[in-house]
This record gives sequence, structure tokens and C-alpha cells, in this order.
Amino acid sequence: MEICIRPENGPSLRVVEKLGFRYEGLRRRYIHINGDWRDHFCFALVAEEVRQGVLRRWRDGAAPADAAAVTPADRAAAAHPLGVTEY
Repeated sequence: MEICIRPENGPSLRVVEKLGFRYEGLRRRYIHINGDWRDHFCFALVAEEVRQGVLRRWRDGAAPADAAAVTPADRAAAAHPLGVTEY
């Protein structure tokens, strides 16, 4: 399962943190939204990581607390999106 979230979407980022999704990295200019290409943070889980299910893992308090931690370098990069002329 993969979830990509725009860096400014704090509530959605909090959900992946609570559920213990693993941070995969910054996707530059990932999706075209409202006339511009937008960066996204990418998170993932595979079946082997949540054999008992995502919700049960969260309810049992077994979700890793820091799995969804976005690296400082990626946070800094997302704060300065690439312009159309910067390829």
C-alpha cells in the first residue's frame, strides 16, 4: 500500500504517522494539480509489515512511532518546490 501526501497537508501526514507507515521519500513534481506540478511525500506498507492489519496494529499500540519520519533534508527540499524552469 502506498500513500503520497503533499508536504503542507499536516492532518494527512499525522494519519500515516499514527498508523506507522514507512517513509519512502520525496517525489518531486509528482502530480499535476491546479495547473502546477506538486511535490509529495511518499509512505508505504507491505502485507508482511501488518499481518494483523493496519487498524489492529494501531489499536494494539504496535505501530512504530518513528517509521513515518520525514528526513530534514526532504522537508527542506519540499519547502522550496522546483519551478517549471528548474529541471
